[in-house]
Amino acid sequence: MSPDSSRSWRGLFRKLALLALPFVIYAAVIVILDPFHFFEFSSTKLDALRARAAIPLNESIWKLAGYSHHLSSNLLLGDSRTDNLPTEQMASMLGEPVYNMAFGAATINEMVDSFWYADSTVQLKRVWMGVNFNQFSDYSRTYRTDAFVALKKHPLLYLINRTVAKAAAFMIYYGLTGKDPEIGKVTVSREEMWREVIGPTTDGYYRKYVDPVRFRADLQAIANHCRAKGIQFRFVIFPLHADLRNKIHAYGLDAEYARFKEFIASLADTYDYDLDDELTRNRENFSDPMHTIAPISRRIAIEISTGHVVLGVLRKAQWPLMSK
Repeated sequence: MSPDSSRSWRGLFRKLALLALPFVIYAAVIVILDPFHFFEFSSTKLDALRARAAIPLNESIWKLAGYSHHLSSNLLLGDSRTDNLPTEQMASMLGEPVYNMAFGAATINEMVDSFWYADSTVQLKRVWMGVNFNQFSDYSRTYRTDAFVALKKHPLLYLINRTVAKAAAFMIYYGLTGKDPEIGKVTVSREEMWREVIGPTTDGYYRKYVDPVRFRADLQAIANHCRAKGIQFRFVIFPLHADLRNKIHAYGLDAEYARFKEFIASLADTYDYDLDDELTRNRENFSDPMHTIAPISRRIAIEISTGHVVLGVLRKAQWPLMSK
């Protein structure tokens, strides 16, 4: 190779290196910050900062990625109502750690994906799945867990994922300014939130109700798998305030609601707290029509851990209880 040709090649390599440098720096920042604590080697020192930035953007990635750092054979699945259950209370009752894989507005298909991921990771012992009627419609589907599944298959996608990049930017912003981005912060009053939930939010669930044929099959498959593997599988129906439960009748879905309860109780023992009683008629027990206050959530956590039910009723499944 002539000197001129050699110089030409070195010049080309330098140009390519300069062009690649911004991406290399960006990739290094993503790996170091690791907003969703996706990588096993990442330090836990940034977890508080990560949580502020990542959870509001995609809590499902956060929860599923976090499972690899907090492996447990005892698992909670569901939406924000399940997420409100204090795992430390349950762990104290059981004498074993409990991982809460629930996340806000989770749909049944996302909960199903979460179950199969956890089942592929550890030998599960106990699983509680929070399911309420507003989720039990084939129209009610979102696909946030798909992002995590894709990232696990192809980790390099983590470096170019827009949600990851956005979370990293919020981490940098918070780290430099000390100001919380307050992503998703609720700014309306309790009364405004109450009206929103029993109005437009509930209308979105029930006006487009579709009989959940696919969900029935998905839940049946999990129940069958748990029975075959000796996994103690339980459903939890969380209490709704009477204002919200009355909407089921207003939308003409009483028969569908009854079939929902009958179906899930046929699959697994079911802790049912959505009853017409003092608990659900008293506003003081709720932060909004869908969510109970912390003391009630703690009571539910204790009851589903011990099997000693006071606030609700235990609907026994058609197949025998698994030993604890």
